[in-house]
Amino acid sequence: MGSEGILENHTDFGSASDQFGFTLTSCPKSGAVSARFTGGRIEVSVPHETLNHWVGIYAEQQTKGEDALTIAIEKDFRCLDRSRAEEDEKDAFPHPLTKRQSL
Repeated sequence: MGSEGILENHTDFGSASDQFGFTLTSCPKSGAVSARFTGGRIEVSVPHETLNHWVGIYAEQQTKGEDALTIAIEKDFRCLDRSRAEEDEKDAFPHPLTKRQSL
């Protein structure tokens, strides 16, 4: 997460108007995880305190009618399976079991 509490990325499908993006924002106020979709972008807001201790965040948000949106945000840990060594893991978090295995 950036120093300003925002993480964002997008996929370009050919032109500036053909993009799909996401923004994950840390909110200083406590509250519920929430999401909205606008202008080809999913924007997810998570309370700051929740992000400080997360491995996985799972929440539901009511949408129109009886439908609900399931929100899942998971950390990508480095793989423990050595047969997948070619996988690019430069953005992955250290796996929490790595320390236990080296004991």
